[in-house]
Amino acid sequence: MDFDLNALAALFEVSNDAVLCIKDNRIAFANPVAANLLGAKAGQNAGDIVPSYILDDPSERFIASAVKGEKHADVSVVRRGGISLLSWTFSQPAAHACPASCRTSQVLGESLSSMRLAFDAIVGGMGSDANPRLRGYTAIVYRDYYRLQRLCRHLSTAGNILENTLPFSPQPLDLENLCESLCDTVSHFAARMGITLRFSGTDSLCFTMADGSLLEDMLLGLIANSLAHTAKGGSILVGLKKRGERFILSVDDNGSGIAPNDLPYIFESSRPVELPGDNGAGFGLSIVRGIAEKHGGALIMESRPGSGTSARISLPVISPNPSEAVFYQPLSEYGEGLDKYLTELSVVLEPQFFNEKMFD
Repeated sequence: MDFDLNALAALFEVSNDAVLCIKDNRIAFANPVAANLLGAKAGQNAGDIVPSYILDDPSERFIASAVKGEKHADVSVVRRGGISLLSWTFSQPAAHACPASCRTSQVLGESLSSMRLAFDAIVGGMGSDANPRLRGYTAIVYRDYYRLQRLCRHLSTAGNILENTLPFSPQPLDLENLCESLCDTVSHFAARMGITLRFSGTDSLCFTMADGSLLEDMLLGLIANSLAHTAKGGSILVGLKKRGERFILSVDDNGSGIAPNDLPYIFESSRPVELPGDNGAGFGLSIVRGIAEKHGGALIMESRPGSGTSARISLPVISPNPSEAVFYQPLSEYGEGLDKYLTELSVVLEPQFFNEKMFD
């Protein structure tokens, strides 16, 4: 069924969201909120208002993050018969993140560090001849420790994003190298879950100005979400390609997808959607979005209930001198080896991943 422009214009005239209708790359209509917040008007070139990564995306139905000036918005997009309908929902600016949450994460983090030291001592004293059942119990406790640690990290990161205090150290970075290295490590975890994880790159240098540690957090978050949705025998493809002046980093799975009624709310930490992998906190995708936007990028989510989800990160292209680029090694700066991976993937990994051999 194609859109009736007159009916749509009348329907969204009193909407609280900014609604645009685009046809032939021009704005066919803009409701009063769109005219006020976006400065949009009928007949205007759509590219003057809408980011290119949204206009160029070929999907028929998706949600994308966007920044207009200093305002952050969720943009829901539906396309039919050459017409695109865009609904912009602007979030309220956060003058202060919740200090109680940040303080809670700090206290929990300090307590977890003490707990880990004590527990390592207990496990170290068990000896190699310990009862297998006891070792099974310790693996469960280790996993729950990492889940709590993940929750603390997410609370802290979400608070920093809200307050615009997220530590950020960008440098010229080979994006393909980072993605390939990370996927190579995580694929071993996925294989033990019966899931195939592959990376498909561009076979060329892909430089961008980025904080490598934050990009690693972002990609791990997307992969963890896909692992949570994908059953044994399924597959996940991480891809990287250049589209115009943007890099598109994608994570596609053939899992269960996201319910259509939940899709408009997946970025909202204040209204958690029940997504496996979020561990009930609801911060996962909002953190991914925040990191993408910190890099001048955006997050786009498309879901096909029952057949999979596609997440795409749009990042700017830069062209530094290749000799200035950093050959990023995801594990090099983490003295505890796989600790960061185990933390972020703890919500999808079974207890057997968390025995003491993983920490050698």
